Amino acid sequence: MTNIQKNIKTKAILLLIATVIMPLKALSIDTYQDYALDTITGKNTMTYHVTAIYSDGTEEDITSLSDVTYSTSGLCTATNGTITGLNYGKVNIGFSYNGETDSLPLIIENVEAERTVSSIEFSPSSLNLQIGQNTSFTCSVIYKDGHQQDISSIGVFKTDNANVIKLLGDSVISVGKGTANITVGYKGVYGSLVTGTLPVTVTYLNPFVKNEAENYTAQSGVQCETLTATDKNVAFIENNDWVEYEGMDFGDNGPSNFTITAATPNSGGYVIVYANDVLIATCPVTSSGGWSTWKAYRCKTNKVTGVNKIRLVFIGGSGYLFNINSWYFTEETSGISNINADTEDKSYYTTSGINAGTSVKALPKGIYIHSKRKVVISNNNR
Repeated sequence: MTNIQKNIKTKAILLLIATVIMPLKALSIDTYQDYALDTITGKNTMTYHVTAIYSDGTEEDITSLSDVTYSTSGLCTATNGTITGLNYGKVNIGFSYNGETDSLPLIIENVEAERTVSSIEFSPSSLNLQIGQNTSFTCSVIYKDGHQQDISSIGVFKTDNANVIKLLGDSVISVGKGTANITVGYKGVYGSLVTGTLPVTVTYLNPFVKNEAENYTAQSGVQCETLTATDKNVAFIENNDWVEYEGMDFGDNGPSNFTITAATPNSGGYVIVYANDVLIATCPVTSSGGWSTWKAYRCKTNKVTGVNKIRLVFIGGSGYLFNINSWYFTEETSGISNINADTEDKSYYTTSGINAGTSVKALPKGIYIHSKRKVVISNNNR
């Protein structure tokens, strides 16, 4: 036997020993696509590789050597590294070799319909905000096969009017009166880019309705406290703290009174009201009996019209002064109108602001405030 023959024989023996000593540990299935396949030519094939992993860490490609089984027959074939889709459905393809097994889950479906965006929807479909109000939205893409994907956290949202709203992800901050559109574009694996639009309208705030104190646009020194699941109050108020509210529209009439709902077990202090940095009212707040015993405090105001920034400055002694829950202005009324007492059934107020009730027939004849105007009860058929 020649030396060359001896070397070849030695290598063959070593390879045989290695094969015996190094047993098969596991199989691994790899594909270069995701686990979805179509039956349409051009989208109906994917490649796969079956790898044998031995106990010493070495690997061997056994794609053509492994046995193949199907959990559901007739949906696809897997041969020599290529899977071909035949019919729609779900299947697990099993691969085995020398006692080791692995499987590949696969969906054969209309891949283009599943991955082509047909439309984009926002919820809500439109936003109506007041200046300074913050809110959020959700956004979903709808694919041709009907399934949806939430893209609220991954979409790139833009506004066409930064003077009206600012965007922070899926949050909207209203900063000025007007209209704006929030847009987002999204493209699936197939098809073209689809754009969705969320229209936004921002209006001025109404100072003549109840305004929640915690809805300020700026503040200094205060904190919010939770009262209920839907209500908060402004608390931890100390001397010279303040809150501010942008975009209050007083119209042409303006206010006659200011009312604030507050609570304190202490001697309280004062709420100083500014409109565009001009002093218009000083409202004393006295003890209500407790930090959550709410009481309405009312004061006269100077004339102010149009759109204003309202600042409430809190003045008092040392320590916490009071908590505030809400506030509103009473609109100045002008003119006197005669009405028939039998035709009106809403709240009436005396000219000093006391609620006289809704029962007109129970009221003495006289002048009252009703529906933002002065009225005369002159035909009371009690």
